[in-house]
Amino acid sequence: MLKSSHRRVVTGLAILLLAASCAHRVDVRPNPRVGADVTQTLLLMNETAKPMTVMPALLGSAEPPLVVQPNEQKPLRFTVRLEENVSPGREREVYLVPETSSPYVTQSAIDLLMKARFGTGPAREIRVRLGKCLFGPAPAEPTHELHLKKPPLSGVPALQLCP
Repeated sequence: MLKSSHRRVVTGLAILLLAASCAHRVDVRPNPRVGADVTQTLLLMNETAKPMTVMPALLGSAEPPLVVQPNEQKPLRFTVRLEENVSPGREREVYLVPETSSPYVTQSAIDLLMKARFGTGPAREIRVRLGKCLFGPAPAEPTHELHLKKPPLSGVPALQLCP
């Protein structure tokens, strides 16, 4: 009995030492900002025959759903930042700044993302493609109209801010 528990302890320690020696250090430095944050407005325009209900981006949010009636429009402000990766290659990426953005907008990869229900239908994603043109010498207009004539196709951006 003693030999069995002793073997388990030794085996466990060996596995722990092996795992520790194989682990590599992860670089946790933050990506540096490139320039100033840019605040933009997305103007949701419901051109369907049914109300559109936009859900808050975070589950459990205290924000109520946002209802946009037919032929109505609602502005959603968002702030984006350009950052340069500290990793090799030093790619630049556009990030949504959640603290200064609408609670109905989040980011998925390189797209802004909203979840909306058209009438009583299922919840759909509304994607808006972001781009570096927001940070160029001649920045894009600060307001972007998003005309929704029907529910968008899944995964397809309904608007591209940098065509």
